[in-house]
Amino acid sequence: MRSRTYLFAVGVVVACFGGLVIPMSAQANVVVEDDSSALSAVRQVRDYLDIHPEPLAPSFDTVVGLRSAVSKQDLANQYSVDTYEFWKGFPWDAGLAQWNCSLDGPVDIRMNPAPDESGVPFPSAEFGSVCADPDFIPTVSLATVVNETATQRSSGDQPIQLRGANCPVVIAGGSHCLSVGSGRQDGTYTWGGTTMYGRLQLGTASVQSPACNTSTPFSTGAWNSYGNGTQRSIGIAYSLSANWFLAFRQASSSGTDTGLRSSICSN
Repeated sequence: MRSRTYLFAVGVVVACFGGLVIPMSAQANVVVEDDSSALSAVRQVRDYLDIHPEPLAPSFDTVVGLRSAVSKQDLANQYSVDTYEFWKGFPWDAGLAQWNCSLDGPVDIRMNPAPDESGVPFPSAEFGSVCADPDFIPTVSLATVVNETATQRSSGDQPIQLRGANCPVVIAGGSHCLSVGSGRQDGTYTWGGTTMYGRLQLGTASVQSPACNTSTPFSTGAWNSYGNGTQRSIGIAYSLSANWFLAFRQASSSGTDTGLRSSICSN
């Protein structure tokens, strides 16, 4: 018999749609099936990380006072390159399988040009997924770390409480999650209606209450068909900005961009 553990996630974001700003607080119990396939996937991820540790965002405090050629730009550039190489070699099938999810199509990994005057390029990764638990919210960051809960046993259905930044916010029929950490930005969108076409965007937001201004798109995913339950995640690694947004842009069946459908901001 499979045992089950629960991942407890808490998140707070600001949702913005049609000029309305709503503070959102969400909680979700995520069931992680503890079976041999998940444990095998955990081992694959751990083996990769043992050889290729996940790059850490630079601490710019270390630059202050240095009498050398090291600069914020140097550190940010190296972080972008290291993360791109880390993502290119990562076993994404195993990264999703450890959470009882599977990839829906290929993983799109790119090195994007510098979005602003900083001159620092940045990597992005986007994938579609199908999860055994429809309420589970996968992200790029979550897929690329070891799922420790898959190796832990609980008594009956007693929850293992872990805190994270998952934040399901339903706007205009789509469920959004925006997670912002040190040098990492993740967005996941799940559509809950009839088939439509659209794409994800992550970027910096000029947050001026009561508006959530999606001012500077950084990474834009490819156009995809979204049926009921379609779930896609996008993540970037950029260490020079603080306020972020996740947006969904809709398109006609011919591929014409029909504009912003919904967005949420990190602040």
